[in-house]
Amino acid sequence: MNIEKNYLYALRFFTFWMVFLIVFHHYTYKYVNLLYLSYVTLICGLYLSFINPRRFVFYFEGVRYEYTGVQKFIIVDLIFHILVFYFVYRRYASYYTSNYDMRLLVSFIIVIIYALFNNIKKIYGISFIELFSVFCISTILYFILF
Repeated sequence: MNIEKNYLYALRFFTFWMVFLIVFHHYTYKYVNLLYLSYVTLICGLYLSFINPRRFVFYFEGVRYEYTGVQKFIIVDLIFHILVFYFVYRRYASYYTSNYDMRLLVSFIIVIIYALFNNIKKIYGISFIELFSVFCISTILYFILF
């Protein structure tokens, strides 16, 4: 695998879409509710790590890496999900004072587009219905908490 394929492989994961939106937040805050997306990413990431399938598989430079075990997941989740949410919450929460605006709808559409154009079973190792259920639960929790 060359370096371009490694970057394209990383785009399979929604967390890297989040990083892209965070980096370009200066341009995207008018259109996307980053707090909502980071919260959904946090809840779905925690579910994938600690409930089902409890393993993380990725390929880099043609080598397959598989992580299992709670200690490794705590590190991966801390870096890729918890710290990202904490950063967005602390830095950009003031941009999103209203839950019911067009930015939330656009954010929801981004998640749906991601799910339609990627093979969820192949990427995350669970069915689309299961991940969609977790997504719906995290969306309900977002409206309750924020």
